[in-house]
Order: sequence, then structure tokens, then C-alpha cells
Amino acid sequence: YGQYLDLFPLEYEAQIHESSSWSCVHGVGRWERDCGCHTGGHNDWNQAWRKPLREALNWLRDELIPIYLRETEDLLHKPWEARNAYIEVLLDRNEKTVAHFLKTQAKGPLKSEQKTKLFRLMEMQRHAVLMFTSCGWFFDEISGIETDQILQYANRAIHYAAQVADVHLHDTFVRKLEDAPSNMHENGATSYKENIIPAKVDLVRMGMHYAASSLFEAYPEDIEIFNYRATSESFVRLEAGIQRLAIGQTTVHSKITSSRKHFSFAVLYLGQQNIIGNISIDMEKATFDKMAKEITEAFEGTNLGLVIGLMQSYFGPEKFSIWHLFRDEKRKILREISMKSLKHMESTLADFYKDNYQLMNGIQRSNIPLPDEFKNAANIILNKEVESFFENDDLNVRDLEVIAKDIKKWDVIIANPDRISLKAGERIYKELQHILALGFKDQKSLTQLNKLMGQVQEMGLEINLWKSQNLYFSMLKTYKKLPATQRSTKWEKQFYRLGDFLGMRTP
Repeated sequence: YGQYLDLFPLEYEAQIHESSSWSCVHGVGRWERDCGCHTGGHNDWNQAWRKPLREALNWLRDELIPIYLRETEDLLHKPWEARNAYIEVLLDRNEKTVAHFLKTQAKGPLKSEQKTKLFRLMEMQRHAVLMFTSCGWFFDEISGIETDQILQYANRAIHYAAQVADVHLHDTFVRKLEDAPSNMHENGATSYKENIIPAKVDLVRMGMHYAASSLFEAYPEDIEIFNYRATSESFVRLEAGIQRLAIGQTTVHSKITSSRKHFSFAVLYLGQQNIIGNISIDMEKATFDKMAKEITEAFEGTNLGLVIGLMQSYFGPEKFSIWHLFRDEKRKILREISMKSLKHMESTLADFYKDNYQLMNGIQRSNIPLPDEFKNAANIILNKEVESFFENDDLNVRDLEVIAKDIKKWDVIIANPDRISLKAGERIYKELQHILALGFKDQKSLTQLNKLMGQVQEMGLEINLWKSQNLYFSMLKTYKKLPATQRSTKWEKQFYRLGDFLGMRTP
């Protein structure tokens, strides 16, 4: 942009017409009322929720301002200048920028708890700004992901207000959302309760999340999740078949506010999605050691009933499960659990498919309809084999030829063409990188890649080739600069043939 301005200096000055917008003929009406503008697709919907939502957020902003000014009075020279300067910390959060912020904005050296309070106040103001993000009003429905996001910001600002000043604004805010109509729910508060409150993150929930995920993480003693870091002073994980037990004492640290919370936990995995966990924020070290010893002995003695009883005895009746995990981590763990079951199923189906292959041949040759069970087995196994081929480091095109033949024979449909496209594209790119590393000499690898490209083309697979096309173009330019003595006519022929497969213009 700087170079462009140097080449084409400014010639005209434009003035902004205040209270106007590019997307709404009603000025800024779209962001404060049901002006009639929307994204379309739901002609029977209205946007009457915009005005109540704006009023609720304006109310919250006005409630947060005196809290911010009052609580920063002993901490900051100029609260609003500090709020604006906090952007430097957000852009590059590290010890240096944090130290500079404190040195220039704080009235003097701050104790650890004062720093935590200050950064909570900064975050409260940051979220109070973010909750007015434009896209929250742009679309059709208050329960859309854009409006949900700005309500998440509002929820976080409310959370910090309660932490730093013991001011509780949540119930009033929810009542104000009840005045916002929804096209899909009873009102805006209903959507808020369903989508926003369950997503709330704090140190206690982080402790639960860490305890459950420690059953599956490779190195759970020191892990980072979102803006938190969990470090274990004591941790043990035992396994007995599919069952697992994790016991630990852990400190969860917020990288944003520097707040910390210490936890003791025990969590038991019984298989599938069944997790039973308990957590405590005030367990003494001696009590923890005694608990850990007794529960470990019960687990090693295969007495799971006693394990659960001891957990309840030491922690109390309140438990958590896999459903308390954050969504992304929950998906990750459920995927890991599912993959074990799927691998077993695939192995069984593969045996079924191989054992009945000749029978399927005989049925087909006899012009008898193939039973659905055989068709389903062939679909699942051959789709898996296509994926596995492109994941395999050993490029044996004959394997793909056999798979392609069976796909055609059993009339198999590629179930996940986008995933196959991505994996095949990455595999081809990797082979091209390998050819480049060999220095325009290895004809065998190039011939193999051409065979692969031919087979892919014959199968009608749509492959994402942009990365390979870019690399090929770069290789082509380099190759053309080589002296004739370093070129091979046979290699060159194969290289240009590859260019044709990639849809590139070659000599």
C-alpha cells in the first residue's frame, strides 16, 4: 500500500457522511432497530430484536463504566488512556509488553493480586468494546453465530465485573434479553441460556477440563488449553485394559490475567464415553496423598466400585463427565474413542469382504443382485483403501489400480470426495517435492508419479492441485535455466507429461 501511494499520490479528499453505512440505506439503522434490511432467505422473519439488544448492551456498558473508574482509581493514572494503551499488550502479549504497560500506566509497583485485578479490569473493558462488534446486528436472527459471539463478549464482561467488584449484573441482563424477540426461540434470553451460558470458561471449569483430558493427553503434566496453562505438582495415570485412572494436583494459570487456582482431582475412564471425575479446590496435601494411595490400590485391585466410592467419600457427590469438556476437546476425545471402535469394525468388515470376495464374484457373474450387506462392506472397505493409499508413504500405483478395478466392479461411490481430493493433492505435492530434492535426475520417481496421475484421471477423482501446480511452475523455470549438458531427454519427456496432467502449459 505504501508503494502504491508513492506511485499514485492522493489527488482528492473525501469526507465521510456521518451516520451512513455501505450496507444499509437507513444510515446506521441496521445496528439499532428493525429497519427492514436483512440478508434475505427468510422473508417471514423480522429483526425487531435489534433495538432491545442494543438497549441491553448500552445498559451493560453504562453499568461497567463506573465499576471500571472506581476500581482503577488506586491503580491507574488515566483509566481511559490505559484502556486504549492495552491494545499494545493484546497485539503482542509477552513479559516485555506487559511490563511496559504496567510501568507507563500504573500509579506504582503492583502486587500480584493487584496485577490480576488490573488485567481483569482491562479485559472487562475489552469485552465491553467487543460486544458492539458490527456483525452482531448485520444478519437476520438474534440466535445466529454472529450475535451469539457478541453475547459471549457481554457474558465475559459481566463475569469480570463480578470478580473485581462483586457486582452481579447477569440476572438483569438476561431479563433485558427477554424483551428481544427471536424468530427461532421464545426470545433472546432463551437462545442466550442455551448457547452462551454453557460456553462460559473460568478457572474451575478449566480444572474439570484438564482433569478429564489428562486421561488422553500424551504429556498431561504441563499442557496449554486456550489462554490457560495447567501444571501438575503431582500426577499419576494408571491403565488396565480400556480403563484408566488419573489422579493429580494441578495449578491452572490464566495467561491473560495471571490468576491462578489450585486443584486436586481424580478421574476414572470406564470405556466408550463414560468418564467419572471429581475435583476439589481446597484439599490438603496430606489428604490428597492418602486419597491417591487408597484409590490407586483399589484400582490396581480391580475394585472399580470401591474406586468410585472413595472418590465420592473424599470429594463429595458432585461429579463431572465428558460433557463438561469444551466442545473442541470433547470432539477430539470422542473422535479418539470412536476411532478405536471404528478400527475394530473396519478390521471385521475387511475380513468379511475378503472372505466373501469370490462369492460376490460368482453372484455377479450369475446376474443375481448383490446383497446389500456385501455392497455396504465393499463401499466402506474400498473407500478406506483409497484414503489409506494416499496416506501411505510407499507409492505403489499397482495398489491403486487394484482398488480402482474393484471400485468399478462393485459400483462403489466415493463417500468423501473433498477429503480424498485434499489427501490426494497433498500426496502428489509430497512426491513432487521428493522429485525436486533429487535434482531433476530420478526418472523412476517421475514415471511413478505420472502413472499415479493417469490412474487418478482414469478414476475421475477431482484433485486439488494448486500447490503442485505452483511448485511445478517453479521447477519448470529452474529446469529451463539448466545447461543442455545437465538435461536428460527421457527425464524431460516425463516431466512435460506431468505438466500436462497438472494442467500446466509446457514447451
